[in-house]
Amino acid sequence: KTWMLICTDLMARGVDFKGVETVINYDFPQSASTYIHRIGRTGRAGRSGTAITMFTIDDFESLRSIVGVMRQSGCEVPEWMLRLKPKSKRDRRNAERRPPKRRR
Repeated sequence: KTWMLICTDLMARGVDFKGVETVINYDFPQSASTYIHRIGRTGRAGRSGTAITMFTIDDFESLRSIVGVMRQSGCEVPEWMLRLKPKSKRDRRNAERRPPKRRR
């Protein structure tokens, strides 16, 4: 059997389910804090767990902050993530005007 829980960020902050082995982030978290709360559902009490996060090119700015979290926790960070460059001022202004697009 496979048990699956689908929830919002609100649920990620207050619920403790034992035995969660994998967290899949479909919508990219907009902050490192949100990322930590989401993936914190897995690997509790000394157990290991897996976090899979899907993203688009529009998420790269937020991805840079999560790279820092990954490094601090001792996770292996792929080299291409370490080379991500910040968005230009123009791209940042455009991103503030509209949310990231999700390609399906």
